[in-house]
Amino acid sequence: MPAGTNPLQLTNARAVAVYNHLLSRGNLRAEQLHVAGYGGNHPVYSNATPAGREANQRIELVVYPETVRPGR
Repeated sequence: MPAGTNPLQLTNARAVAVYNHLLSRGNLRAEQLHVAGYGGNHPVYSNATPAGREANQRIELVVYPETVRPGR
């Protein structure tokens, strides 16, 4: 981890990088995506082992479907 960077900053930066990449491809609109970084606050696996800590370094992706807008 870069000096002066905490886990929450790192997870936010990773999430924003994925968000920007997906938008740059042109297949998704910003309204279909939401970015949230949790740092160590929502582990799926135990952080007591190196394998668990590694597995918790993940990005979960939820893409919201397009919605029908009034007037369209």
